[in-house]
Amino acid sequence: RGTPVVLCPAPEAPLDALEQRQGEHVLGHVPWAHPSADPADGAETAIGGQPAALDSRLVAHALRVERRLPLLLPAEAERPEEVHSAVRYAALGAGKRVRPVLSLAVAELCGAPESDAALDVACAVELVHASSLVLDDLPSMDDAQLRRGRPTVHRAFGEDVAILAAFALLNRAFALVAEAATRLAPRRYTAA
Repeated sequence: RGTPVVLCPAPEAPLDALEQRQGEHVLGHVPWAHPSADPADGAETAIGGQPAALDSRLVAHALRVERRLPLLLPAEAERPEEVHSAVRYAALGAGKRVRPVLSLAVAELCGAPESDAALDVACAVELVHASSLVLDDLPSMDDAQLRRGRPTVHRAFGEDVAILAAFALLNRAFALVAEAATRLAPRRYTAA
């Protein structure tokens, strides 16, 4: 029993304050994406006193997700344009991307090779999360006006489009997992 490992220390600002920031790149407000050295101990450390290599892996995962996510969504000009604009608005807004980063970290810990298929599954996790936020913000639920510093999807596009966008996000997530399944070769519980 050693010292507990803390991957993501409590942010300096409350989460709500972090989510209210507008127009920042995702890594601009991810608490664990800012490695720092502790000159007192002479060793290069970062988040929660963990080795900087851990930070660099998490940041690398976040960058991969941030680059891949827009490529997995339909273009705004693709019909139905308004729904696809809302999908992109919901999924690509400023966010911490904690869920897909943790998905990639777990895949790495389990020995999965770095691949587009694993990245797509991690992005699918983020799309499910984005969908849940859209649905949670609806007038029949929380009736939220702002999400991460900008109008919620139902305020920006209307309640009808927000519902369609949420289900489009879920459907795209399911499709990504199904497509990735044909490219992944998971090992079953077999003796080596």
